[in-house]
Amino acid sequence: MRKHLYLLISVGILLLMFASTCGATVLTSRSQMNTEATTIDFEDFSAANGLIADPFVKDGVTFTSTGNLGTHAIGAGGRTLVSVPGSGTTAGSVPMSITFSQAVSEVGLDFIDPQFVGTEMRAFNSSNQLLESAAIPFVATGGNTEFRGIQRSTNEISRIDLVFTPSNDAVFMNDLVFFQTGVVPEPNVLFLFTIALGSLICRSCLRK
Repeated sequence: MRKHLYLLISVGILLLMFASTCGATVLTSRSQMNTEATTIDFEDFSAANGLIADPFVKDGVTFTSTGNLGTHAIGAGGRTLVSVPGSGTTAGSVPMSITFSQAVSEVGLDFIDPQFVGTEMRAFNSSNQLLESAAIPFVATGGNTEFRGIQRSTNEISRIDLVFTPSNDAVFMNDLVFFQTGVVPEPNVLFLFTIALGSLICRSCLRK
């Protein structure tokens, strides 16, 4: 019986360790994204500078803004998507949302010159529950880029919100990168499997 008890404890620990890896990870480099991820680079905008349709839809991704969406050319670096919030931006306002037609497991944003401390990207699931948030660090002007991403073990990310500080007057997005992973067991499934396995082992012990 003691042998079966040790086996149950060992299996339970292993499954809980695996389940604990099913959370979110903040990515700080594009190289951390899956190599087969899809990239939207906005290079096919017809106008170098100016307003575009809002919402803007491409490759199953919808970009919306509470202010204006536009395109802007940054030197020789190509075009960017620009979100300009309306007047009177308040703390925690969401001038841009990015919604996926099918949930993804990884999403990354490549920003140009993020110059306002406190700007965040927040990932939500289809039930509007916050999965993870990542702060966008301050970067000096001059065409510099900064990458931030969020990674989940399953396809849970349905929407990304960019949350501004009161002083932030615009955000320039160079690229959007996203990926859909294969189906893997959910933590709840692993928990139920542990219970079932434990029941079988206990039943075997009682029979002896």
